[in-house]
Amino acid sequence: MALKFDFKNFSFKKFFKRIVKLIVYAHIAMLTIVGLMCIYMIWFNPPTSSIMLYRANFNVFQLEKPASIRIEQVPKGLIHDLINAEDGHFYTHWGFDWKAIQRARELNKKMGYKAYGGSTITQQLARTLFLIPNKTYFRKYLELLISVEMDMILRKDRILELYLTYAEWGKNIYGVQDASQHYYRKNISKTTTDQQMRLITILASPIKYSPNTLHKNRLLKKRYRNIKRWH
Repeated sequence: MALKFDFKNFSFKKFFKRIVKLIVYAHIAMLTIVGLMCIYMIWFNPPTSSIMLYRANFNVFQLEKPASIRIEQVPKGLIHDLINAEDGHFYTHWGFDWKAIQRARELNKKMGYKAYGGSTITQQLARTLFLIPNKTYFRKYLELLISVEMDMILRKDRILELYLTYAEWGKNIYGVQDASQHYYRKNISKTTTDQQMRLITILASPIKYSPNTLHKNRLLKKRYRNIKRWH
């Protein structure tokens, strides 16, 4: 027997209210989970990240916990280059930089494709830990919400530590320490200034390019030259 929809008794107002309630409850649930995870990350590193799980399932990468690193173990020059290249207002914004987002939109419009995202370091960490790499406006919206919450709970240096531990630096390469070992066979503290600049450069496209092949991409070459000018 076919089911018939009762249009006469259907109330769009009630239906709309239910949808709004579902959206509100979904936001509360997500922010509660993220908040609890952030409190945990004040003292501990998570065993994995959403990007690692995504790569393991869709790209068949191995699932291994990256080498954790403390901010004191990272060369100051590398941190300086990272902040300048990725998020110049890292220590002053509240998780996102609206001017950077607007600037990225203008540049993408001129170029005709999405070359820049305007994401802060905090937004990139939010994406790495909680979201997936697919570029959509909905993901950007979630990025903004999560990054603000992370910035409220975690210290700036702790956000940097987590970023340097979990950021994607190549195929199945996570964190600056593992990247340094993979590309240069040495701890990050032993790397040269040029090696550090190359590691920062490829963060813009870590799956396709390495420190030795970045010159094959026009934008990466420009990024490397810009970083080099700061020295």
